[in-house]
Amino acid sequence: MKIKVEMTVDEYDDYRAYQKGKAFADAETNKIVVELRRRLNKISDNILNAIKETGNTAVGKNCETTPEYEIRDHSQMADAMSEIQDWFS
Repeated sequence: MKIKVEMTVDEYDDYRAYQKGKAFADAETNKIVVELRRRLNKISDNILNAIKETGNTAVGKNCETTPEYEIRDHSQMADAMSEIQDWFS
């Protein structure tokens, strides 16, 4: 199928400007998403490496259990907290 679009010079210039602007915005958005993912992975890794599961605790009347954790690496937990504070400040 062939589609033919007729435009004036000004319409074409506007269309090209839109395409270039959209491509630039998409590239910038992608950079931001990549940086946010990097920061989130860093926080997650620090937290997961800083804690260890020590057992389960009964919660509520139905004896549901929830895992207990303790901090085994305080420096990694401090790094994670610092990163989180930077993120939300």
